[in-house]
Amino acid sequence: MPTEIAFRKGSEFPALEPGKLRVYSMRFCPYAQRARILLIHRNIEFETININLKEKPEWFLELAPLGTVPAIQKDDITIYDSPIVCQYLDETCPGEKLTPTDPLQKAKDAMLLERYSKKIVTPFYKMASTQSPEALQELMTGLNVLEDELKLRGQKFFGGEKPMLIDFMIWPHMERVVGMGQINDKVAIKPDRFPFLSAWIENITSVPAVKETICSEENFIKLVVARKEGKEIYDIGLEE
Repeated sequence: MPTEIAFRKGSEFPALEPGKLRVYSMRFCPYAQRARILLIHRNIEFETININLKEKPEWFLELAPLGTVPAIQKDDITIYDSPIVCQYLDETCPGEKLTPTDPLQKAKDAMLLERYSKKIVTPFYKMASTQSPEALQELMTGLNVLEDELKLRGQKFFGGEKPMLIDFMIWPHMERVVGMGQINDKVAIKPDRFPFLSAWIENITSVPAVKETICSEENFIKLVVARKEGKEIYDIGLEE
């Protein structure tokens, strides 16, 4: 029977249905969210198996030696690591591709994603764990990378007039920055400071696949509280 409850150490491997795509995920992991958005956007059928990342099942570590999500499995094929999983899915799933065909634009997107990871994702995790003024300043300064890039590209999305893979790779961590800004006004992304980024957030959150994967405000608050208290987060919101 399908379940959202995270599988943990000692759990039995859930039987794999022949020919069906499986995504190993964690309900609140931004890296796994990338793959789920892509698949939903492309109308690809898949099943989700959530993993307890602190007490990983033994069988999961055999499938994904890095011990991270997302990982995907279909029959005897297993792929892991977020950028690799998403690129593989985009190249192999039917439908319109989300990666640019132009080598230069592909390179520009790859460079943007790398800058985003260093200038925004890294300080975001520092900010989330330490709440230090230095981490806050680093994060808010890093957001200028996206603001400037959107201004330069001059379109609704990083990918153009419609969302592309680069948008889906960037959004999940930005969702968490936006959520943090609702709790801490110092982190808020305001239109007067970030007009292009604010418009992009409005545009990306109107995409159905993105809407479907957004964490509810209730669960987000529970998640923040649980992390501060050092409690387990994997099955938040599934309480009876």
